[in-house]
Amino acid sequence: EGIMRTTATLLTLIAWASGAAAGVLQVPADHHTVQLAVDASAPGDTVLIAPGEYAERVVVERALSLVADGGDVRLGRLIVRNLPLRETVVVRGIDVTAGGGFFPPGTALELTDNAGPVRLEDATLRGSGGYGAIGQPGAHPSGFVGVRVENCASVVFTRCTLTGGTGTTVYDEYIDLRGQGASALSVDGADVSVHGGSCTGGDGGSILDTLSIDGGWGGHGIEARNATLFVEGALLAGGDGGDADCDFIACGFGGFGGSGASIGDFAGNPTDGIFRDATFSPGAGGRDGDWSGYAPDGQDVLVAPGSSETHLPVPWRDFTASSPERAGSTATLTWDAQAGDELFTWLSVGTTWAWRPAHDGVFLVDTAVPLNILLFAANAPTDGELSAVFVVPALGPEVDDLTLFWQGIVRRGAEWYLGPVSVATLLDEQD
Repeated sequence: EGIMRTTATLLTLIAWASGAAAGVLQVPADHHTVQLAVDASAPGDTVLIAPGEYAERVVVERALSLVADGGDVRLGRLIVRNLPLRETVVVRGIDVTAGGGFFPPGTALELTDNAGPVRLEDATLRGSGGYGAIGQPGAHPSGFVGVRVENCASVVFTRCTLTGGTGTTVYDEYIDLRGQGASALSVDGADVSVHGGSCTGGDGGSILDTLSIDGGWGGHGIEARNATLFVEGALLAGGDGGDADCDFIACGFGGFGGSGASIGDFAGNPTDGIFRDATFSPGAGGRDGDWSGYAPDGQDVLVAPGSSETHLPVPWRDFTASSPERAGSTATLTWDAQAGDELFTWLSVGTTWAWRPAHDGVFLVDTAVPLNILLFAANAPTDGELSAVFVVPALGPEVDDLTLFWQGIVRRGAEWYLGPVSVATLLDEQD
């Protein structure tokens, strides 16, 4: 019954959307590069990317969905900036790995000055490692942050893999530079939530020649300041500190291990860090140059004065909607919950970000848009895993695609718990 109601709801949504239908631009069928497709798009369009490697620096400044179509898609770098209020960018199923081969080094994803929301799902985001030698112009021995978020309204990562770059290691004192490991995710001024996946800081560079230089510090899984951070079901791992060495006069010290999360800073930028069923793996401290000991390991959560750390005792429940799906195909909604849970999903054509302490989570679907609805699926079976399917209806002559935001919601007794949001792109059967 719940799935039949879902299909009926989709038909209603499609009828509503037909007045302002978005378009679909395919890469490379319609445009040879991703950036050309982005430049040709109108706000709300979908750029559908065929499997392949695209050695591009892609810049997005309007409402848009970047969606991998049925295979591995790799970009060089991605920048989303100056997004207007109430315009949303969605990135799903895309690997952004900076550095290596034809891909330029740097931060994989930069989100800057966005008044509208950004939603990422099933994405891999890797900052490049440090590079350069003594005297080399533009040398950058420290690793690059995997994702940098600055002055944004809200950003959501669902089942994403974020990795900070490693610092360079000194093999030859006359050539090499030593670098610090970078954080996987750096946040300054934003509401950010991480649902599942992992954030792993890069390792600090070591000294493998006779120099009394300290080892590089390991990067944090997440560093956040002037922000509200919510993490559920994710692994937060710090990078290892680099080892030191000695010269004929003195010895260096090992680099500090990175923490799972670093909350706030000492410059008066407080942050609220809220963790629900997160796993922490701090980085190990590097070895001192004289082999007498090791630098301190990282912490699970490093909290600066004026910031707060809260751990919720409620286990998280995962939820996903398959995407992209074409008219006539079978779409799947999947819950990974616990036996005894009543499973729901809230469906909307818009997204928001609102911390709900009474429900131990973040409300991520917009109930202010004309059409949104709470749908009941079923009670969770013994193993807690439930899949529900429905046939995607025809989108109609005026609609090429439709973006839907589904949030998994669980009721257990009298309590309601909010799960992650999953963004599904529905396409006309010809796209």
